[in-house]
Amino acid sequence: MMRRVIVLLLLAMFWGATAVAPSPTHAQEKPTVQAVMFWMEGCGHCAWVKENALPPLAEQYGDQWQLELIELSSAEDFEHLFDLGSAIGVALLAAFAVRATRRAVTTGSEAMLAEYGEALAGFSGGRGQVRLHGEIWQARAERPVAAGTTVRVRERHGLTVAVEPVENGK
Repeated sequence: MMRRVIVLLLLAMFWGATAVAPSPTHAQEKPTVQAVMFWMEGCGHCAWVKENALPPLAEQYGDQWQLELIELSSAEDFEHLFDLGSAIGVALLAAFAVRATRRAVTTGSEAMLAEYGEALAGFSGGRGQVRLHGEIWQARAERPVAAGTTVRVRERHGLTVAVEPVENGK
C-alpha cells in the first residue's frame, strides 16, 4: 500500500511538472515550471522530496517555479488520488492505443506492399523469381522484367507476388 502511494505521489509530482512555452503574444515572459505534489504528514519519502528534491528545483527556476502542495490527510483524499492515477493510466493507455493504430504495418502480407526487391532472372511469360527481404518469391509481372531489375511489390496472392519494374532504381 505504501509503495503504491509513493509511486502515485512521484507520478503526480512529475506528471504535473510541465514547462509552458511562451505564446507569441507573450514573447517577453519567461516560461513557467508548474508542479503538483501530493504529500502526507509523517511520510518519510514525502519529507525527503520536500527537503532534498524540491529546494534545488526552486533555486534553479526561481520565480519561474510554481509548486502546489496537496496534503493527503483522509481516506477520501487517497481515493481521489487513486482515481486521478487511474484516470491518468486510462488516458495513457488510450493515447498508446491510438498511436499504435497510426503506425505503418510492419508484419504480414500488408507489410510487403510497396516493398522493393530484385529480379533474379529475366521473367518468362510474365513469371519469374524475385528476392525480397532475403527470401526468394515466385513473381508475376505485366511488363517485361530483366535479370537484376529492381521491382516493387503491388500485391500478394498466397506465395506469389505481383511486381512491377522500377524505372531509374528506387
